[in-house]
Amino acid sequence: MSPSLPVPVGARLPAKGADLVGFQTAYYDRHFRQSVSRILAYESLPKGIQVEGPITPVGTGGEAEKDWRESAEGKKTKEKGRFIDVGVFPMVNDINSLREKQCNLEVKSWVQLLRQCHAGMELMVEGDKLDEIHWICHKIEAFEHLLQTNPEFHGKVVLIQVALQTTEFNELAGGVSDIVAPINAAFSTLSYQPFVFLHL
Repeated sequence: MSPSLPVPVGARLPAKGADLVGFQTAYYDRHFRQSVSRILAYESLPKGIQVEGPITPVGTGGEAEKDWRESAEGKKTKEKGRFIDVGVFPMVNDINSLREKQCNLEVKSWVQLLRQCHAGMELMVEGDKLDEIHWICHKIEAFEHLLQTNPEFHGKVVLIQVALQTTEFNELAGGVSDIVAPINAAFSTLSYQPFVFLHL
């Protein structure tokens, strides 16, 4: 990630009234606070950003800045500033729950079946909800790229994607299947299928 922040994005956070900004990793959190500090000259603190004085959408220009100025001047309002929390909120698996499920007889039988079906192959097992947050489609495309650029992996590696249902399950599952079908068509043999898509 480059050490810059699109000014309209950073400038509009305080202008739109955001009081919390969350990131997946500490690196993104730190990068965001540093960028806001450098570009917008807001004070960056370990837990967030201190915004002082009237909050203008600095440098956005055009209609957004004009609208803000008219609104603020018309109402004679001056915001005194506030603190915007910035935090890390990773989406992780519950390891203890996974360990308990690993001891389940049904799970053990599934694991044994998968090992038998794919004997001698490296298995990559992924479990995700079918939503845009987990970028399943990007993962599948990366796996396809792996197979295209590394022919030595053909017949030796299998990606098993376990998809957990969401409210938009059918529509999203259809989109994933559209990406998976050409990969399996291109790389499958009579005894090998590189991508296994399980719906739970």
